[in-house]
Amino acid sequence: MIRAEYVSGNETLEALAKKHGVSKRQIYAHSKEGKWPAARERHRRKVAGKAIARAGARARKAIEKEIMEPVLVSARRYAKMLEEDLRDPRLLHRHLGIVSDGNGGAQTEEFDFEAINSATMINVARTFDKLADALYKAAGLTAAREDRKLDLQERTVALAESQAQREQDKDREEVVFRMEGVPEEYTP
Repeated sequence: MIRAEYVSGNETLEALAKKHGVSKRQIYAHSKEGKWPAARERHRRKVAGKAIARAGARARKAIEKEIMEPVLVSARRYAKMLEEDLRDPRLLHRHLGIVSDGNGGAQTEEFDFEAINSATMINVARTFDKLADALYKAAGLTAAREDRKLDLQERTVALAESQAQREQDKDREEVVFRMEGVPEEYTP
């Protein structure tokens, strides 16, 4: 009981001895034997850690509300625009061209070809990328996504270096023929 009071409270050992009617020498001996000061320090760190975690959670929620909600709204808007565009079956086959009007002027017209318009395809891919960025940002995963990209780049570089090293080693390989008991026809 006295130990629990000491570990979780702020009272000194002397104050607790007086409060519970125990001698100072006796309480100091129990404190030393039971390592009460270390237990008190662990308890304080644990309580402080929980308080910091609660404060961090409140701050994170505030950030999510004020900053991340607009990001999610933008991501939803991108997704809706992309979905509407992709409903048009001609989207990727529509090409723009300049047509002469016969009087020295020109105007832009749309043409539908079977070939895919690569510029439109690139724009769709960019929209997907922006949407993914917004969603990663909203989820707080941008750092993880960048880490994965860097990891992939590092692996690619390591693989290229390994292949180059193997090629260099292959070029340096020496072939040694050793002939023992050479037949007479091989001698000069």
